[in-house]
Amino acid sequence: MPAVKFKRTGRARRSWWDGIRRYRRALRRGAAIVALLGFGSGATAAYWFTDWPEQGRAWALGQIESYSIALGLTVQEVRVSGRVETDPGAALAALAVPRDAPIFSVDLAEARRRLQALDWVREARIARRLPATLSIHIVERTPFAIWQHRGVQALIDREGEVMATARLERWANLPVVVGSGAPRAAAAMIDALASEPMLQARVVAAIRIGERRWNLRFDNGIEVLLPEEDHAGAIRRLADWQRTYNVLDRAVAAIDMRFADRLLLRLAPDAGPVLRDPGEST
Repeated sequence: MPAVKFKRTGRARRSWWDGIRRYRRALRRGAAIVALLGFGSGATAAYWFTDWPEQGRAWALGQIESYSIALGLTVQEVRVSGRVETDPGAALAALAVPRDAPIFSVDLAEARRRLQALDWVREARIARRLPATLSIHIVERTPFAIWQHRGVQALIDREGEVMATARLERWANLPVVVGSGAPRAAAAMIDALASEPMLQARVVAAIRIGERRWNLRFDNGIEVLLPEEDHAGAIRRLADWQRTYNVLDRAVAAIDMRFADRLLLRLAPDAGPVLRDPGEST
């Protein structure tokens, strides 16, 4: 079979030469980038491990920036992933990198620290994508509870970090913890309640007392005083008493569980004979 031959047109020749020129430009640019990286690595090593005078160090960093600008290695785009609640304007302000800044002059560790100082940001990762892009991935905190203290409500995560103090309506179904020290201790208390859904559904607030122990306030106004130690065990016992005696549906104002050997009830004003029926345990 005869070989297939293509007629070479002027346009084809131009396209072919254009491709060659583009290849040469890319090759030169790649070589320049490699040279810059080599120069930058040497300058950085000299900066940290030699006795260069301060002027010499400043000169080296200045040369890196100059070469970066000459090669077009400047920040032109910031790509952010993982952001849901974090305000994009706040994220860019925390990044604090102006457009056209030499991409190798960006202090990634410091920028990461600033981003992680934002209320919603639990973790941030930043990488350079040459020639001109900063790529940021944000891992946000997860709302866990509402903390109420001195008349102010705040959204907190499982670690007790405050995430927001305004527009909390979306999280009105989250557990409420009250008092000084409540955020840091909230996870253990809420986990203990979650093991007894019957009680958890009726608790309107967990109140931290003296940063040592908890009181539980129920939907009918009854307050349960839990002990300092083993509040999870006390919650299990309370659930057992509720299943057996309906103790949370009696005419009581408070249930004191702070003592391991006894249960104290404070009667409500209208208690009457409800707790004194023959054969009932109180």
